[in-house]
Amino acid sequence: MQNGAMGARSPRLVATEPGTVALAHVLDQQLQKLLKLEAGVRDQLDAEALHDFRVAMRRTRSIASLAKKQLPREIAQKWKPEWAWVAGVTSTPRDLDVLLDDIEAARSVLPGNAKVGLDELAELIMARRGAAQEELRTSLAGDRYRALTSGWHASLGELALSPGTGDTAEELARNLASKAGRQMARQAASIEADAPVESIHDLRKRTKRLRYVLELFGDVLPTTKVKATVNGTKRLQDDLGRFQDNEVHRQLVDSMRNGTPGLSADASAASRLLIERYDQRRASARRALAKDIRRFVKDAPTFT
Repeated sequence: MQNGAMGARSPRLVATEPGTVALAHVLDQQLQKLLKLEAGVRDQLDAEALHDFRVAMRRTRSIASLAKKQLPREIAQKWKPEWAWVAGVTSTPRDLDVLLDDIEAARSVLPGNAKVGLDELAELIMARRGAAQEELRTSLAGDRYRALTSGWHASLGELALSPGTGDTAEELARNLASKAGRQMARQAASIEADAPVESIHDLRKRTKRLRYVLELFGDVLPTTKVKATVNGTKRLQDDLGRFQDNEVHRQLVDSMRNGTPGLSADASAASRLLIERYDQRRASARRALAKDIRRFVKDAPTFT
C-alpha cells in the first residue's frame, strides 16, 4: 500500500497501534503473497505454488470473516463472493494434484497387477487437471480477478486510514482469537465418531481460522500461548485434513469409475481397490478423531 498508515513500516505488528491499521496490514501481506505466486499458479510451474496461493486466499477469507465488525460493511459485502469465487476455481486443480500424489503412494501398497489400471486412472486425472488448469489460467488472466485484487488493495488502503472502532492491535487480536476459539470449541463439541462428513469439514475450517489468526496476529499475543495453540491446531488440522482429502479422493475415484465411458476392466478394478483403501482409512480416522478433538479442546488456552 502506498498511502498513510500503510506506507513503509515494520513487518511486525505493534500492540498499541490502531486495530484497523493492523488488520489492513495483515490482509495486505496476504494479498502481496498471493500476487507473487500468481505467475507460478497460472503457468503451473509448481504444485506448491497453488497450495501456497490457496493458503494466502484462505487466510484472507478467514480473517475477513472473523473481523466482520471491524471491516466496513460495504467492503465485506462487496468482496466476500469474489474471494469465494477464487476459492472455487482453485479448489479442483489442488484436489487433483493431491489425488495424483495419493495414487502414486498407493502403488507401493496395492497388488502389482493394479499397475496398468492405476496408470489409466492417473492419465484420466491428468486430463481433468489440464482442463481445470485452463479454467484457472483464464480466470486469473480475466477482468474479474483483476478487479478483485485491485479493488481489495484500494479497500485496505481506505481501511488503514479509517477511524475504526478504537481498539488497539492487541485488543483486536485477542478478540479475534477468542472468537475463533469459541467457534471451534462449539463445533468440536458436536463431533462424535459418527458425525456427518460436513460437520467434520466445518470443524477443519474453524480450526484453520484459529490457527491463521494466531499466526498472523501472534506478534501482539502471549508468545507461549500462541506457540502451544498453533502446534495443537497443526496436529489436529493434519488429522482433519487427511480425513477430508480421503473423502474428496473417494468421491473423485468413484465418479471416474461410474462416469467414464470405456473405462477398462483394469482401471475399474484399480478404482475398486482405491475405494476399499479409502473406506478403511475413513473408519480408522473416525475412531481417532473424536478423541483427538476432545483432547485439543481440553488443553487449548484462551485469549480473553
